[in-house]
Amino acid sequence: MEQTPLLNATNFNWGPTAPFNSTTYNSLIASLLCPSDTNAGPRQSNSYASSYGATTADVSSWNDNAPSGSPAQPLPGQSSGMFTYGNSYGIRDATDGTSNTIAYAEWLTGNQGKNYDQVTVGQKYRGNIVLGVAAGGRVAGSQVLNAATNPNAVRQSIDACRTAFLTPGATNIHNFKGWRWSHGATGFAMFNTVQPPNDTFGGCRFDSDPLGWPDNGYVYGAASAHPGGVNCAMGDGSVKFIKSTVNLQSWWALGTRAGGEVLSADAF
Repeated sequence: MEQTPLLNATNFNWGPTAPFNSTTYNSLIASLLCPSDTNAGPRQSNSYASSYGATTADVSSWNDNAPSGSPAQPLPGQSSGMFTYGNSYGIRDATDGTSNTIAYAEWLTGNQGKNYDQVTVGQKYRGNIVLGVAAGGRVAGSQVLNAATNPNAVRQSIDACRTAFLTPGATNIHNFKGWRWSHGATGFAMFNTVQPPNDTFGGCRFDSDPLGWPDNGYVYGAASAHPGGVNCAMGDGSVKFIKSTVNLQSWWALGTRAGGEVLSADAF
């Protein structure tokens, strides 16, 4: 990435948004901004998200019980994808084959709305996300490491998120998606292959706080301004264009690094 000065300016003993690291987390890196996304730039700094697979369980959290005066530390997460939070996987872990496992995908960043500048209520733009969705809308058994283990429950929870986003007058739509690449958390820098590509909404978090942040979310989808699909970087470094109409279970399978699924090229 040729960002050695930025690396040298980062204090890794503190969290990604600590005041000491403002030089880093406020920096825009041109190669992380998609030219086709008109919202990527001053507000949102990240157009490309790493994949934590077909996981709907929480992979993104911080240890708030750290001793007084010491920095909060990331708690290691687990996922079915190539990436997770506070933990790492190697190519050796991609037993499904790196050419069949998504590592990164593009997404549409949020546009002007709530919780960034408080100017407007978030718009029903598919780069925006819905936060504070009533936890009762999440179907029991749908928080899983791999969506394929309980597909019906996962589909119902996705539908609940979509309904909450599309509800007329909803006031809990936010533009945080892709806000800071440096945060590394879901919604900021990680997506999951759970909701379809180019869905009508950008992501969802179930809880009781309509003013929360996108970490600890349920789904954060890939999306683009290109007609018909999204570009994905696979674990072997190749880039594939995945159609918006991809079968959902094939999309889940492309997200898992070790799910044991068998995929043919015509499946996506």
